[in-house]
Amino acid sequence: MKIAILALNSSYTHTCLSARILRCALLKHGFDTDIIELTINEKGGVISIIEKCVQQKYDVYCFSTYIWNRELMFGCIQGIKEIYPDCITIAGGPELYDGDKEFFIQNGFCDYLIKGEGEQALPLLLKNIKDYPIHTVLDGGECDDFEQSDEPYLCNKYCLKNQDLSGKLIYYESSRGCPFSCSYCLSSRHCGQRRVRFKPSEKVISELLALSHTQAKTIKLVDRTFNADVKRADVIFKALIEHCEKTNSTTTYHFEMCADLITPETVEILKKAPQGLFRFEIGVQSISKAVLKEINRNFDPVKTLEKIRILKQNTNIPLHIDLICGLPHETLQSISQAFDKVYPLASQLQTGFLKLLPSTDLRQNAICHGIVYLKNPPYTVLKTNTMSFEDINTMRQVDAANDVLSNELYSNTRAYIMPRVVSPYDFFLKLSQNSEFFSLAGKRRYGFLLEFICDYFGDGSDRELLRSYLLFDFLLTNQGTPPKELYTLSKEQEYQKKRILKDLFFSKNKNGEYTKNSQFEQLDFASSELYNFEFSPQNTYILDRKHKIFKVLQKIVF
Repeated sequence: MKIAILALNSSYTHTCLSARILRCALLKHGFDTDIIELTINEKGGVISIIEKCVQQKYDVYCFSTYIWNRELMFGCIQGIKEIYPDCITIAGGPELYDGDKEFFIQNGFCDYLIKGEGEQALPLLLKNIKDYPIHTVLDGGECDDFEQSDEPYLCNKYCLKNQDLSGKLIYYESSRGCPFSCSYCLSSRHCGQRRVRFKPSEKVISELLALSHTQAKTIKLVDRTFNADVKRADVIFKALIEHCEKTNSTTTYHFEMCADLITPETVEILKKAPQGLFRFEIGVQSISKAVLKEINRNFDPVKTLEKIRILKQNTNIPLHIDLICGLPHETLQSISQAFDKVYPLASQLQTGFLKLLPSTDLRQNAICHGIVYLKNPPYTVLKTNTMSFEDINTMRQVDAANDVLSNELYSNTRAYIMPRVVSPYDFFLKLSQNSEFFSLAGKRRYGFLLEFICDYFGDGSDRELLRSYLLFDFLLTNQGTPPKELYTLSKEQEYQKKRILKDLFFSKNKNGEYTKNSQFEQLDFASSELYNFEFSPQNTYILDRKHKIFKVLQKIVF
């Protein structure tokens, strides 16, 4: 029996953890199993994906289904079944958690549906396929030995051969389940099971360090709440910090954290974390007590924000903080207030928009809160009793403007202006009301931002200082000539800059040979340029624009 697992990732740099876990489980039971790993952005769409799936005729096709790939995945299942009517199709994944016999009425091209965890259910089904009639739903429940399960990316004979994980995003799970019961989350439906199952800290540390040797750019832990066991989390943090200090590892570890569980002991450990080692995602969701109570998040918002403030003040860990728009009792006024309070604490603030996932408590009670939502993925809320569609769309535009300015293209400009902004919500609201901003090509946005920011601050703005920050950001993140609104020099001045740069980089010896100045060893002369900036008036910068690095010298006039 030849088996294929289809994984459709949201990006080329992502990898599919569930497909690898299932492949390991099948190989251990003697099943010949391949993974077909593609993306939802595949050129040629569903036809191209089907073509790659049927290049080798498999006996069984398994489909790992998520909210972002459901529609495309179902198109693939139907197409493959039409081409090979005798093949077996098995669907599963978080998106199908609520599936039952009625699922097959609209999706008859699926032969079997697995709910819950699949490591034991899928091999059991395939071993006894004759005992299960077509259109059977299997509940995988919980994997008995998750705590001692193998890490699938590097698991000896079970890992994929010749996989290149360099620069990729690898997913890892050190625990399953969640200690909380947020009504909008699928984890809230697991209350009858063990709440959280943890892999031992020693095993987690060993596996994470092994994964770091793959040169993966980021290892993202999918644990719902990594620090649910505070002492265990501290042990893992400490081990990763010590390893980084010894090896200068460049891998970044991404954790989903509960701010309320952060202790002074944890902060002391995290103080020692090198820059870039950790990245935290913290779901604040709302600062309204009425909202938090309604969605079963029994946190004190004041204490939550204070814990985040302590983390920000005492560590260099980037904090990605989430709010959710469209929750029961939330209003445009209350979420705009939350935006203003959370923004100064966040390295990146993202406003998500409530999705009523199947099987969640909030979806079952949607009518009580006047929630209207899309009935197909991604199930996004359109309006509620307390937020009109226009209110939600206003917040969507604010988030879009914030997202643009949060890009590294404007990092130095953002660091300069945002501490001066009294209300971040008001700033991004006014920016979002300029529809021209979203339609402008990247280079033209810099000139637009110069005018917008100067107008926003009025007499309190320093135009030349702002211009220099925008120019610096452009030069470090773009190629080509800077926008004329930011920088203009005469041909004579440009020639003079090139001559000075050459004299700085190279010196002529007695034999008439040129040698490169050792202090510029890391810079590429061909892609380097000289600039003076208002924000650093005593210095001249040499920018290697190709490699996005620079060196600061004492000011040179040109």
